[in-house]
Amino acid sequence: MVELSLGVFFRSFNASKVILCACLLIFLALFTLKLDGRVTFSYAFVFAPLWACNLIVFVGAIVGICSFCSKPPSRNEIMMRVDFMAMLITATEHLFLCAFVSLVFVKLEFDYLFEPGYPLPWTIVFCPLFSLSILSIGIAVWSLRHDKPFEFEFFYAINIVQLVFIAFKLDKQVKL
Repeated sequence: MVELSLGVFFRSFNASKVILCACLLIFLALFTLKLDGRVTFSYAFVFAPLWACNLIVFVGAIVGICSFCSKPPSRNEIMMRVDFMAMLITATEHLFLCAFVSLVFVKLEFDYLFEPGYPLPWTIVFCPLFSLSILSIGIAVWSLRHDKPFEFEFFYAINIVQLVFIAFKLDKQVKL
């Protein structure tokens, strides 16, 4: 007989991943509706869930930095210092992701503002992801040395070639 316990369920509940998945789901639904022409609102409304997710990360990082600076752990508490560094690394990753999302928004919403013949190239829009991919290699090594999970860093580090080809394809520089 299988027994279901809500206590066990909520103990393994990861609120940050639920918030991230909810924001991504809302964004994907709005983005597909916008691309299909079913809705006419601005891309700012479409990208709002991603910006909200990044805002939550940045506010959490600021609170963590203030807490760390107001009452720093002792030199013997190495794991707390490693956790603090992991939080800073995660906030830095989200800074790159926020820059990418903002550049995509500018490209999609305000492409008409650029001079004719000189649009914002997708290769420039993807630059934060290229930088994040290179940075993720070092972060993955740091995570291995400090026994921290690095699934997102692994994803970015592996897919750098794919991101380059997506940017080139969107700029029509590569014919596949």
